[in-house]
Amino acid sequence: MLVYVIGRTVIVRRRSGHGVAPLVVAIAIVVIGIVLGAVHNAQMMGPILEQFDTGSVVDSGYLDS
Repeated sequence: MLVYVIGRTVIVRRRSGHGVAPLVVAIAIVVIGIVLGAVHNAQMMGPILEQFDTGSVVDSGYLDS
């Protein structure tokens, strides 16, 4: 999608001299999507990673003599 918007913006800018707004909006949508995806991923991975939290090797008694 972004490649199409970039191409159309180049053509419109050559013909009319302005028309960058669709490109700015498309880039903003992509950036917002990446940020929201990262936040969602962090929220999903938090509980999963808590299940693997077993402490350090020393605390588990593995290295005690």
